[in-house]
Amino acid sequence: MASALRVLRTDRSALDALTKLDEYRRRFPHGVLLREAMLARVEALLTLGRNDAALDVLDSLFLGSTGPDRKLTLARARLRADKGRCSQALTDLDQLLVSPSDDDVAETALFGRARCHLRTGDVDRARADLREYLRRFPDGEHKAEAGISLRRLGGQ
Repeated sequence: MASALRVLRTDRSALDALTKLDEYRRRFPHGVLLREAMLARVEALLTLGRNDAALDVLDSLFLGSTGPDRKLTLARARLRADKGRCSQALTDLDQLLVSPSDDDVAETALFGRARCHLRTGDVDRARADLREYLRRFPDGEHKAEAGISLRRLGGQ
């Protein structure tokens, strides 16, 4: 595992890291670092742009809404939304937004939830999320897009 992480993060070779992670899984199919190996696999797959494979791994994991799982849950929500699986993405996004946080994960989750509501035709919830986004993150990364979307929905 240490070798796989070094290759992935220091040498920046996602393909070599996947080879080492495959070897780890073959040698230790029930190893104590299996979860860490799966998360490293997700990181390598995302680096390579293999989003479908990364989503398959993320879908197989239990992810929480605290600590390091927050970013992974957000990544899974994004990938699910990109695949048109907004109802599952909304579950992840709702989970991330339960606790009152104003970090970058919450910002992206709130904007992502508004977009998923739009995709599923829930205009009222989309409008509410866009208003909340602009209130909580007035200088946020998606400020311009949120404002445009809200105007189009007649919500400003």
